[in-house]
Amino acid sequence: MLVLYIFYKNVMYITCMYIFGFWSLFSGQVLYEAIMYQNYNITLTSLPIMFYCLFDFEYLKTAPNGDKDKKDLYLLEHPRLFKQSMDGEYFTLFKFLQYLLYSLFHAAVIYMLCYQFVAEPNMMADGKGLGIWIPGHIVFGSCIIVCNLVLLMRFNNFTGWGESLVYLMILNYFTLMFLESLLGALVIPDLYYIFDTMFTYNLVWVQLITSASFAVMLEFAASHFLKLRDNREVEYRAEAKQAREELDNDQVEKNQLQRKI
Repeated sequence: MLVLYIFYKNVMYITCMYIFGFWSLFSGQVLYEAIMYQNYNITLTSLPIMFYCLFDFEYLKTAPNGDKDKKDLYLLEHPRLFKQSMDGEYFTLFKFLQYLLYSLFHAAVIYMLCYQFVAEPNMMADGKGLGIWIPGHIVFGSCIIVCNLVLLMRFNNFTGWGESLVYLMILNYFTLMFLESLLGALVIPDLYYIFDTMFTYNLVWVQLITSASFAVMLEFAASHFLKLRDNREVEYRAEAKQAREELDNDQVEKNQLQRKI
């Protein structure tokens, strides 16, 4: 999950810039400001995946309070579960392609919702266009919100710590935008006062919420589909096992009958 998720979140926000290149005729114009861009993996998406890998166990190591009735759920009592990782079942070409296509799809949806539907037809109250930086940072913010929410939906346990880190990463986006807007006159003139301009514009909030809601609903649908698939696979295996047992019983009966004859 760690490697696949890192591919997913980085391909997603880079693909948005690549799609923007077709509209900018690959002129070299960037979509995100450099400081925000460099903080993507450091302060905006790092902690939740670290928490997921270190503390969010799919299987507990030992049975709580010596509860032996649930021992089949615990890792140390079923070392065969380690074999799945050793055999590479969690990182296959098929899974990699799944995450890759998922990130490309999210990137295309985010770009269309947060750039094309915002930058092209809309103007601010003073009649000026929104320019590049406002729609670009809406796209960037949507990528941060979506990739953190996707990971949140895949947590195995909801203890409050992982959820808090996800919300912290999203809050960091608004904090960095505010600081860059505040210090823009000294460091980044193009971003001076951008925070107030962006977040007093109702359409910005609509697009951020829309892209986040779309990602959450897609995760719900995907998880439901996977559960149905897994349940069918379990039922199929149970039926196959029962059929094999019946064949074995029939064979045993035939062998006993032949011996009597």
